[in-house]
Amino acid sequence: TDLALFPKTFLIFYSRMVSGCHEKCIDKKYKDGDLNVGENSCVDRCTSKYWQCVGIVGQMLGAADAAAAQTGR
Repeated sequence: TDLALFPKTFLIFYSRMVSGCHEKCIDKKYKDGDLNVGENSCVDRCTSKYWQCVGIVGQMLGAADAAAAQTGR
């Protein structure tokens, strides 16, 4: 079922988000053990936008599935 794929799919999305936001937001030269204010803000914005996009794509795919089910595909 689709629910059986959920944990694996979630881990894939989460891993991509972590990699992408780390690459974008975190300074390559670790100067401190904690995130600075700019990095923290960037990570917050990046993760929020990522999950917002995942939600939009999920809605679009759900609508496409519903349309296909109505047409009998």
